[in-house]
Amino acid sequence: MNESEFMTVNVKDGDHIIDEGTWGYYTYIIKEGKAKVYKETDGKQVMVGTLKAGDIFGEMSFIEGTKRTASVIAEGNTVVERIPRDTFLEALNQLPQDLRSKLTAMVSDLTRITAIYGQLNAKLREVQIMNIQERMDVIASFQEEIEKTPAILRRVISAMVQRLQTAAAGCTHLVNQMDDSIKAVDSLSLSLTKK
Repeated sequence: MNESEFMTVNVKDGDHIIDEGTWGYYTYIIKEGKAKVYKETDGKQVMVGTLKAGDIFGEMSFIEGTKRTASVIAEGNTVVERIPRDTFLEALNQLPQDLRSKLTAMVSDLTRITAIYGQLNAKLREVQIMNIQERMDVIASFQEEIEKTPAILRRVISAMVQRLQTAAAGCTHLVNQMDDSIKAVDSLSLSLTKK
């Protein structure tokens, strides 16, 4: 790889380095500073990772031949080194075909895992915003008021409250499972990056 083709770029806090859904022309290495990685999930930007000095990003779209799968935004003033697409692909094409196939499969898996991670993270945030414990407290106070209603309405309301409590308990259980899944994905991604 001809490093003379690399270019150092200063990026201001909050500026987008790459945007999800666009074609990439560069792979980047963070030389100084940090950045956050966001993925659009259900119309919302969900943070799926952070990058620090020494981290490389933007290479996945070159390996898979696809558009960017996430956005990267500078966190504070950041210095990045840009590697042109042609330079990166030239180096990639020098690898044996079986290794390139393995890299493509790994990028495909990482893309799917990142998408799942983004979805789980978005759902976890949604459930946290609802603040299930507060909802359960409201239900408890509501049950006291039920006693003052006619018998048939007490039965209907009691049934609805029971279903809501069951659903809330199920959501709490799912939040715990999602949190465990996110930890597993984090652990897997760390082990893959260390190899």
